[in-house]
Amino acid sequence: MRLEGWHLVVFLAMLLLVAAVVVGVTLLVLWTVRVVRRRNDGGGSGAKLP
Repeated sequence: MRLEGWHLVVFLAMLLLVAAVVVGVTLLVLWTVRVVRRRNDGGGSGAKLP
């Protein structure tokens, strides 16, 4: 199967979009878990996270 130039560009763009979404979701989950754990420990002073 031979890909034209713009097909390759669209494929790479979609791949980058999917990768960005996966990374964003992963970071969001890790950040949420960190906040919830810290809140459960009773450390209200350390709730300021970026």
